[in-house]
Amino acid sequence: MLAVTALADVTAEPSVWPSDHLFLLSVESAGLRGRPRRAAADGSRGLWIAGHHELVRWSPAGVVERHLAEDTAWMIDGRVTHLATGAGTVWFGTPAGIGRLGPGAPAWFGPASGLPDQRITTLEILPTSPAEAVAGTWRGLARSGPSGFFPLPPSAPVLSVAVGGDRVVAAVPGSLPDCGSSASPEVGPGGAGTIMLSSGGTLWAGGRDLWSCDGDSWRRIATAPGGVLGITEARDGTMWVGCGKGIFFLSEGRLRPAAGPATAIVSLGSQDAGVLAGTSGDGLWDCSRDGCERRPGMPREAHVVDVAVLGADAWVTTQRGLYQCRPGCELFEHPELAAAGDPGPVVIEGDVVWVGSPGGGGIIRISGPDEVDRYTPERRLPDADINTLLPGQDGLWLATDAGLVQYTGSQFIPRGPGQTAALSLQRDDQGRLWGGDREGLWLTETGGTPKQRLPLPIHTVRALELDGAG
Repeated sequence: MLAVTALADVTAEPSVWPSDHLFLLSVESAGLRGRPRRAAADGSRGLWIAGHHELVRWSPAGVVERHLAEDTAWMIDGRVTHLATGAGTVWFGTPAGIGRLGPGAPAWFGPASGLPDQRITTLEILPTSPAEAVAGTWRGLARSGPSGFFPLPPSAPVLSVAVGGDRVVAAVPGSLPDCGSSASPEVGPGGAGTIMLSSGGTLWAGGRDLWSCDGDSWRRIATAPGGVLGITEARDGTMWVGCGKGIFFLSEGRLRPAAGPATAIVSLGSQDAGVLAGTSGDGLWDCSRDGCERRPGMPREAHVVDVAVLGADAWVTTQRGLYQCRPGCELFEHPELAAAGDPGPVVIEGDVVWVGSPGGGGIIRISGPDEVDRYTPERRLPDADINTLLPGQDGLWLATDAGLVQYTGSQFIPRGPGQTAALSLQRDDQGRLWGGDREGLWLTETGGTPKQRLPLPIHTVRALELDGAG
């Protein structure tokens, strides 16, 4: 099995990178001294690879140029953590500062260059001027100029940077994402832990309060009892909010309680006229605008972990085990499930049910009453702590404590980002994966590694919902 440590999109130059060829670039074939850490395509100029204290530009014809840290005065630190390319210029971030290589003399930007902090959190090239870059650091944002970097607001730790034309937006803890031209309100140190886009294109964010953005400005809907834990849209278009102290729905712009559970709502599944709501210690409920009823067969005191709904059927994970509900719930038992320990996230992919174990038990594949398989690190799974599962035409995607993993049907492939645990996943209609972790939100192209942090100034994204509009 190959361990993938770097990926780059080269499809923009079909004359250089034929679409009907797969280039497997190994350490030996590129003449690299060690494992490649970062890769970024630069149009027709080829592929830039950051390796072990070296920068290499490579094309299908072979190595075009190579720069070694010990042989250059401008590569002060070769431990490359960030790489950005464009129009013949390559910018690279390291723990000691930022370097630039391209037209003109190579340059190094260290402590005296105007960077707020040498600890780089994100690095982006300006699309209108590849000779310029913006850098997010632990102490603020900065933009390159003729003689170094100059600071930009904010001066707080930068979680991510989004660049559009000459506009630069930085995400910092404690406020909501941008909404139109209005200033984002402060929402406290926890930020917005849950976000989603409804089918009408409205952006929803929840933390202590529930907020909505209609494209012009943020509007606070209400203070959510116990805080917002989940947001989903029922098939009839009604918005439902799971809170720390009950379940609510939106009606005429107001948050209204649904008569039913008063405990924390930890998982929501969309149904025709409402939602299937899993609670922390009060069982499973079918909720509509008229109220909630307990789902038969589920113990009243069950602590629900996750809910997956397909038509009138549902699979529900609890601290007691996995339940199959159609519509009444029955405990689904198997030795492999027992060996995996407490079940966690659950998804339905056609006729297959996938169940992840956040406690190190791996992932379970159920294709029939007696067709149950378990994958662990000893059985080809890179990491056994499973937080979220997402099926798709390109396989099953796993958000694990070691980052993103793709299951292709025959093997598990690490996709990153390995620096922090991946907690949530969703896919949009363009095939792109959106993921949340303890540093915020990231976006990746199909089959690639997370490569773009988005301007969502939140510490932890545990749940995502997307529609075709965004």
